Amino acid sequence: MLSAFDHWIATIPDRAGISAVDVAMATEFLRRLDLPLRTPDAIHIAIARRLGATLATFDRATASAAHALGVPVADI
Repeated sequence: MLSAFDHWIATIPDRAGISAVDVAMATEFLRRLDLPLRTPDAIHIAIARRLGATLATFDRATASAAHALGVPVADI
């Protein structure tokens, strides 16, 4: 399974890294007490927002927070 995952990752031409802008934006999200976010989730939402990407998550709280922040969420 890990080998298949590594192969899949190697085929992605443009992988997005975490930038200082993402961390700053995630910090702003975490300071919003109306959003029950954990740090990793806030960073994922910030990256999706910066890239204009749709967030994929199975976590309902993360999906709800992403919606509140204007980030589209995939229906999974």
